[in-house]
Amino acid sequence: MPKIDVTALTEAQATLLMPLWARAQESHHPAALLHDEKAVSTVADLDFPFHRFEAKSVRAVDDCLRASVFDRLVAEYPVNLPDDRIVELGVGLDTRSDRICNGQAHRIGLDLPEVIRLPNQFIPDGDRRRTIGKSLLDPDWFDEVRQHCGDYVLFTLEGVLRFFAETEIRTLFTKMADRFTKMADRFTKMADRFTKMADRFPRCDVVFTAQSPWFLMVSNLRHRLPDSKLRFSLANVRRVERCDSRFHVKQYVGFGDSPSYDDGMPRLSLFRRWGRRLFSPSRHLFKVVHVSW
Repeated sequence: MPKIDVTALTEAQATLLMPLWARAQESHHPAALLHDEKAVSTVADLDFPFHRFEAKSVRAVDDCLRASVFDRLVAEYPVNLPDDRIVELGVGLDTRSDRICNGQAHRIGLDLPEVIRLPNQFIPDGDRRRTIGKSLLDPDWFDEVRQHCGDYVLFTLEGVLRFFAETEIRTLFTKMADRFTKMADRFTKMADRFTKMADRFPRCDVVFTAQSPWFLMVSNLRHRLPDSKLRFSLANVRRVERCDSRFHVKQYVGFGDSPSYDDGMPRLSLFRRWGRRLFSPSRHLFKVVHVSW
């Protein structure tokens, strides 16, 4: 069977292949941080010079360590009701739903139309999986997602925000809160009127990744696909709360934080392990942030 041609992807869009390749590589390691058989089969089916990542000394373990931390954080949330949704923004070729899906939550993936066409060839939409081909900055996707959501929505943005300017991200989060808070208010009124059985307040959560300004600069210097410049960094997570009074930072996992990183730290070099231990500000280089409203 011929391999699938992905040469139409732009340099920025092709970056979605890096974590996919990393997860496939990591899956073969005897002490793998995660196992992703879908990534293994997908890499084998794509016509792309993955050797360019190896030539640039891309460390698969780095991407997979971050992905495993993200997996753990997402898996903690009580998405276990028939109407609950995980909405993956900038989903690319992510296969998290295959790794940690509990069989209950519905997954909605959003990305550019030319990107969405790729995963749809491997994982077609079904009863619990839906994909939307729109830009993250296109507000039309709000209504399309909202009509499929119940009283709880978990949004995830892994790696995608770094390609946008801070002003764009601030506007995006504010508009999301405007639209989905109204949805939550509607469900609360219905619960008050018809039943007292609801045991939790309807809410939306967002889990996203961010880099420090210094780490972003280094990433741009050594970026494997130089035409896709990284733009967004976050030095202090409390800046998110200052954007809008509704935003609340519920959790922040920094680089090396226990217990999230306990399984993966032994796979890193002695320099990086001791650097994290002796130089506490290194915790802020890479962060996974959980925001709610």
